[in-house]
Amino acid sequence: MREHKEDSMKLTGTNLGEFCCPECKGTLEEALEAYHCNSCNRKYLIQEGIPCFSDVSTYHGEVPKPLMSIILKDSDQLGYRRAFEKHIRDPFIYKYVGDDTRSLWISIIPHTDRSRFLDIGCGWGTNALPISREVGLVYALDATFERVKFVEIRSRQDGRTNIRPVLGSAIKLPVPNNSLDIVAFNGVLEWLGGIDKKRSPIELQREALSEAWRVLKPGGYAYIGIENRYSLRYMLGEPDDHSFMRFTSLMPRNLANLYCYLRTGGPYFTHTHSLAEYCKLLREAHFSKIRSYLPWPDYRNPTSIIPLERGSVTKHLSSLLSNGSNMSFRQQVYISLLKFLTACEGKGRLCHSFCFVAQK
Repeated sequence: MREHKEDSMKLTGTNLGEFCCPECKGTLEEALEAYHCNSCNRKYLIQEGIPCFSDVSTYHGEVPKPLMSIILKDSDQLGYRRAFEKHIRDPFIYKYVGDDTRSLWISIIPHTDRSRFLDIGCGWGTNALPISREVGLVYALDATFERVKFVEIRSRQDGRTNIRPVLGSAIKLPVPNNSLDIVAFNGVLEWLGGIDKKRSPIELQREALSEAWRVLKPGGYAYIGIENRYSLRYMLGEPDDHSFMRFTSLMPRNLANLYCYLRTGGPYFTHTHSLAEYCKLLREAHFSKIRSYLPWPDYRNPTSIIPLERGSVTKHLSSLLSNGSNMSFRQQVYISLLKFLTACEGKGRLCHSFCFVAQK
């Protein structure tokens, strides 16, 4: 256990005192394999070199927990790349983990090689790893220990000494006030309703955004990458990216909730929003200077990120059509329809996903 802790210190080069108690925000002291809060007397374990500020038994992931345990073991012994090639057969998951274009959005946020960055819901490290090449320090935070452990292994094997894996919650960040330059929610905000399914998903989203505002330095930036509730693709019958059922995001929330209970036995907790609703959530969390963008083809693996305004969006869609010899007829019809509707409504409110950059 002590070797893991020493490795973690070498990995990050950071001071353990940079964390705070996620419950009371009090200062922490390092004890034997744990942090102790001087204010509320809570204790937080350091497990395998990873600070654990939430329940280590919580598991959410793209693969079953037993398989994830095997991947972690083989990653340590064979290298994470070989382990992933050996065990992952789903091309979506393989691209999700391995494609660095997922982090293209960092290009629209001012940053330097001294910036302190928090990746909330870091998953397998697909954003944290490439972004660590451009900033000074990356806190890779997730609520699932196995994911954070994979990021620790991946960072160590890639020689990324400025990544700090952390187990924690988006609504109770273990980070002091005014300490970070950038906080990112990339494909995360919509899933926060899963933290407590007895509470309103929107209430949990507000809490997470308020926490992001708290930990940012004055002038710091929050980033959101997320789907559009009123995506044209959903209107044309494509299944929702989260419930995997048609039209759920378009339904009134009460109806969507009832429909999901009837179909799955569980609530509709993955709330996405319209363009206006996202901006409202950010303003309610006291953010200002909110800029919106179109990530094409979506925020997951964008090839382009365009300002969300009529001229920029229609110009980009026109260029896709003019160079679209490899497009299917269905794709051409979709892009043509999206271009026409964007020209009519003037903003891009029917695009499939959005990126937002907001300033404290």
